[in-house]
Amino acid sequence: MPSRIPSRDTEKTKAELLREIQRLRKSLDAAKTPKSLVASAGPPDTLKTISVPEPFVPIFLNAQQYVYRYFASKIEDPEHSTISISGERYILVRAASMSVEFFELVRSLYKDKGEEEARAVANNLLFDLAHAIGKADAKTFHTRLGVTDPIEKLSTGPIHFSFAGWAFVKIFPESNPSPDENYYLIFDHPFSFESDAWLKQTRGARTNFPVCVMNAGYSSGWCEESFGLPLVSVEIECLARGDAQCRFIMAPPTRVEEHIARYFQARKGVTPHAHLGPALPVIPEFFQRKRMEEELRRSHEQLEQRVAERTEEVVRANQQLREEIAGRIEAQAALQRANERFEVASTAADTVIYETDLGEQRITWTRGLSEIFGYPLNEIPPGRAWWKSCIHPDDLARTESELAESLKDKPDFFLEYRFRARNGRYMQIWDKGRVVRDESGRPRRLIGAIVDISERKRLEDELRQAQKMEAIGRLAGGVAHDFNNLLTVIHGYSEMLMRDIGKPERAAQHIDEIKKGADRAAALTRQLLAFSRRQVLAPEVMDLHAVVTNMAAMLHRLLGEDIELKIAGSPQPRLVRADRGQMEQVIMNLAVNARDAMPKGGALTLETSVVNLDEDYAAGIVTVVPGSYAMLTVRDTGVGMVEEVRAHIFEPFFTTKEAGRGTGLGLATVYGIVKQSGGYIWVSSKPGQGTTFTIHLPEVAEEHAKPGNTAARETPAAIAGRETILLVEDEAPVRRLVFQILCEAGYTVQQAGHGREALEIASDSAEPIRLLITDVVMPHMNGRELADELARRFPQMKVLFISGYPGNAVEERGILEPGSHFLQKPFSSETLLRRVQEILHASRAAQV
Repeated sequence: MPSRIPSRDTEKTKAELLREIQRLRKSLDAAKTPKSLVASAGPPDTLKTISVPEPFVPIFLNAQQYVYRYFASKIEDPEHSTISISGERYILVRAASMSVEFFELVRSLYKDKGEEEARAVANNLLFDLAHAIGKADAKTFHTRLGVTDPIEKLSTGPIHFSFAGWAFVKIFPESNPSPDENYYLIFDHPFSFESDAWLKQTRGARTNFPVCVMNAGYSSGWCEESFGLPLVSVEIECLARGDAQCRFIMAPPTRVEEHIARYFQARKGVTPHAHLGPALPVIPEFFQRKRMEEELRRSHEQLEQRVAERTEEVVRANQQLREEIAGRIEAQAALQRANERFEVASTAADTVIYETDLGEQRITWTRGLSEIFGYPLNEIPPGRAWWKSCIHPDDLARTESELAESLKDKPDFFLEYRFRARNGRYMQIWDKGRVVRDESGRPRRLIGAIVDISERKRLEDELRQAQKMEAIGRLAGGVAHDFNNLLTVIHGYSEMLMRDIGKPERAAQHIDEIKKGADRAAALTRQLLAFSRRQVLAPEVMDLHAVVTNMAAMLHRLLGEDIELKIAGSPQPRLVRADRGQMEQVIMNLAVNARDAMPKGGALTLETSVVNLDEDYAAGIVTVVPGSYAMLTVRDTGVGMVEEVRAHIFEPFFTTKEAGRGTGLGLATVYGIVKQSGGYIWVSSKPGQGTTFTIHLPEVAEEHAKPGNTAARETPAAIAGRETILLVEDEAPVRRLVFQILCEAGYTVQQAGHGREALEIASDSAEPIRLLITDVVMPHMNGRELADELARRFPQMKVLFISGYPGNAVEERGILEPGSHFLQKPFSSETLLRRVQEILHASRAAQV
């Protein structure tokens, strides 16, 4: 079997082969090297790797010779993992790993410390590392090539910088590389590996800080080693940050800030972009620390002298302190006197000053608490619990809620509540003050003043009562005026009827006028109830647009030929819940008002739409509830009105029309109906520009709409009956009228003038009473009490309440239960008989 152990000759052959491969690779590398840098004919005779002012060219040409010789002997041996230049071993490192990726690594390690801290750590680490490498490389280079002159040492740095792949260097003429404190170098790195790496890694995204940290550190390290002078280099403009170039200033640490400031002062208008951070770059911490150490050393040398000086100062300060103490004692006495004057002044103004420590929940009060509320200060517990215990129970929850809202983010608070004095009487107060917060914005203290406003509230109540009585007097005068006119008509025609009783034709005319007067009186009552929002309504779900459209023909006749009527809005249903008759009255009243405002003709537009009043809109209007609303806009081209008139148009009996042309209740009635229907009404107008009324009614979902009752109206003869009815009414004329209507309809009627009489009649009745018709408000016993008493005797009996008061009024007074059968006076015979039939019919159906 042949041996597998190589012979010595074989090993020798391999060594020779390896040397030959190295020689060929060296030749190949030389062939690939740009001819402008390494050529068989030697180094170039012009500067290729640096840009310097003309006077510096000879020095840097000589330096280029040194650097060329140094890099000419470059050998790459991948099989032995070596790269050597002039006998020194080198390693290749990716540019991104020593710049943007290193920053990202430090940022991930320091993410809990914040972006600024992470950047500062990465910046200082890279700068110190590069500065040390620059010093070491310079020392090795100078020693190996025998460079001893400081200027030659320094001039080889930028060229070596370019050969090593850091950056091309461009030195400006204003530079002054002197080996002392006046050293100043300003230069650009057009091809900085760091800015290039950042822009490639971030795909062109700009940073907000300079990134060429290692460039700055390495260059200042090389120059510091060359001159033996501490130097620092700072990047003042950076391509990665969006500047036109990467520019640096190099100077001694003690002078670099001065040079940077002068640079920016000389370039007013060429300041960094707004997003680039501070105008003045940050000097590396390493050199700041060294400068501080130097200052500390100098300070230490002067310490003994300063101690002696301070000792003398202390002696003088002690004397001054004794004088200040005497002054403070006097100031405290003056402060005490001022506090006493403040206490007296606050008490005289019915004011209590206090301070609340929210952390300890303690309150400190001034003497005003004793003077105004009667509590001795030495008996008051310091906690806030005592203050809460003195607030009226009905005000406590609201007061605490309002104060909590103020503590969230408001600087001040303002509260109004009732506070119990020592004698047990509750006093109305204002509590106003300031919230004192700490640096983080958390509330720490309250400083406030409590003012007794009991007397002010009493005067306000008296004023409101006086205004109310004035309004009632004005209302009563208007009502008396209109009712006196109506009663005059009724009384006059009644006399004429009695005189012409034998003349049927004339008697019929008198009767018709009496009925018209009664109808007008009933209409006036309905208007009064409408504007007071106490009218009994029959709400139903209806299409507001359809109501407007259906009234078009009648409105045309009402307005006349010289006024154009326009109906606008899509036919899409605008469903609302309201009384149809009252909505028609609203439209009619507004149309009449518009007609009277256009004596020479014009146009009246009625438009419906759907609007959504959001929370932002509703927040600006106290009474508005956010939501979806059907909107009716009534717009005329009339004479308009001034602001003084507009402010009063919804007041009852307020009118600008001449006597006999208006009652002053039209718009007051509109307002009452709209408010009672849950809506809102606004008006806008200017003289000569017409008037616009805008009505918002809550929109109702379509599924809530129900078909209306289209049954034909029955005649009184068709709504007769035979049941026994007990009629109770304290007003004899009303009782006789109702008795006659019911008897003519075929009912058996028993009548009484009050509750007690009704109980006696019921006890003697041979027939069961099927229906009780009773007035609500009567002497001795009200209608509700009578109905309850009779219900025990006649369980099947139904009850119909009648009253001149509106139904919701008697409900609010507790006389009627909600849902009771109720008929408001005045009513027609047909309305009465129909209601009686409905109740009795429902009763019979329940018994089947």
